[in-house]
Amino acid sequence: MKNPDDPLRLVFVCAMWITGFDVPSIGTVYINKPMKNHTLMQTIARANRRAEGKTAGVIVDYVGVFRSLERALAIYAGSGGAGGDIQAAG
Repeated sequence: MKNPDDPLRLVFVCAMWITGFDVPSIGTVYINKPMKNHTLMQTIARANRRAEGKTAGVIVDYVGVFRSLERALAIYAGSGGAGGDIQAAG
């Protein structure tokens, strides 16, 4: 994943890889397990790393962790839970 010339484009990440996996070119993260607080924030950050040709990441939430996101932002981003530029679809 770190080599842009490698054909690998899909990785299923679990457990420790969620918070330790850092490849700036990742653009989409699919979440299918409950998360909260720092684990949720670190997982979302994986898709939002700066990389050439990338403007933003996409988080696909299959289990409703978006509800936990405002609480995590209030703790870790000092936003008071306002959510900033986060957009929920559906």
